[in-house]
Order: sequence, then C-alpha cells, then structure tokens
Amino acid sequence: MKTIYLYEAFDGKRFEDEDECISYEAVNLHPNLFKITFIDEDNNIYAVDKNDVFNDRIYQNSEEVYIPDEKSLKDILWLTEECGWCEFEDFSMPGHWKRQYDDNDYSWNAKWVFIN
Repeated sequence: MKTIYLYEAFDGKRFEDEDECISYEAVNLHPNLFKITFIDEDNNIYAVDKNDVFNDRIYQNSEEVYIPDEKSLKDILWLTEECGWCEFEDFSMPGHWKRQYDDNDYSWNAKWVFIN
C-alpha cells in the first residue's frame, strides 16, 4: 500500500510538497508581496522572489523594510502569520520601517519602528 499526501491550492492545483503549494498560493493570491522592498545592513535592496517566496535570508537579514501600500501591508502580515515570523507583527501601516535594537542585547531584542 502507498500513502500519498497531496496539498490542494485555492484553484484545485495539487502539490506533493506543502511549501510548494503555499508558495504557489502566495504568488497568485498575494501579489503585493513583490512590491515590498527589503534593505540589509550594507544597503543592498531585495524584493521577494516569485520563485522563492520563503527565502529566509531576505527576511532575517533585513534592517529596513519599505511597504508601499495597504495591500502590501496585508500581504506581508499574511506571510508573517503563515510562516510564524512574529518579528514582522510590528508592521501596522504602510511606509518605511527600520529594525531597532536594544543597546544591551543586540541580537535578540530587536523591534521594528516606523520611520515615515
């Protein structure tokens, strides 16, 4: 006997891998993710890649994030919930956000603050 696990996207397309299914849905249901700009500590600019929506490197290495509009905000909050990236829960409005660190503990006590 063979057990097959299938994941079905919103449009009926089936996947054997859950992450592939979620990525497919993200590209099609959350297109405003791709308008968000992520900036690392060296001022390199990144955007979400449609072929790799869950690229942790972009999200974990970002020091600044620019969210252009309400739709993009809604989509990044969806991604935050979907992936469990609770650090982005601070985003409450479109605009420019910067990671701020606690002076006593640089690595663990970062939060996002609204710049403009």
